[in-house]
Amino acid sequence: MIVQRFLQWIETAPPGRRAEATHALARAYLYSDIDEGTRYAMEAAMTVLLDDPSPEVRYSLADALGAYSDVPRHIVLALASDQAEIAALVLSRSPVFIDAELVDLAAAAETRLQVAIASRQNLSSAVAAAIAEVGEEAACRSLIDNRSADIARISLRRMAERFADEPGMRETMLARDDLPPEIRQLLIQRLSAALGDLVVVKSWVSEDRARAVTRDACDRATVALAAETETEELVALVEHLRVTGQLTTALL
Repeated sequence: MIVQRFLQWIETAPPGRRAEATHALARAYLYSDIDEGTRYAMEAAMTVLLDDPSPEVRYSLADALGAYSDVPRHIVLALASDQAEIAALVLSRSPVFIDAELVDLAAAAETRLQVAIASRQNLSSAVAAAIAEVGEEAACRSLIDNRSADIARISLRRMAERFADEPGMRETMLARDDLPPEIRQLLIQRLSAALGDLVVVKSWVSEDRARAVTRDACDRATVALAAETETEELVALVEHLRVTGQLTTALL
């Protein structure tokens, strides 16, 4: 009966009041000791609220339910398809999503929603791999910043290959103290190339001189990196240098 009166009331209530009442209804669903019939009626009421014309109401519903697992799954999935501000609330924290759903969503979502997925706590390596492969730069930066995410080595390399020419991405990746040495060297090499291009464009020195100076600087940085690298990691670094044509006599 209470839920029925609630549904009648929201037909004429202003958006702000409806949003407050929606949040209260969702919290009551989560925390109140209610019988099965009342719980079913509350679920039905929240399902109706998915079609509320006010984004404020749907945002309130997403805010209340977004972090919990014991909630109606169909409601969370519907909110994930709502406008970006609402969808981001559930995509960033709802535990009801399985990895396959998050992978599909990451592949098709706009940048803001990719960022929301990338920021999830304890993100799996499978979802991280999907973001590394198809995510926009902002999403990949969010993933790199997410220290709770399980990011495979190959995913770190893929992001470096895609975005190493972007200064913000280089800075974000180099800030990780657990970055594998071959990926760190890739970023150093791209940074050296970018500095060389800048010097040439500005006509500060000749192109040949600029290339020689930046190549020497990159070699010195690589030697320093190798000196700090653990023995078990050296093989990967040397193989990277060989494959990329940087294992020259000058470097040796």
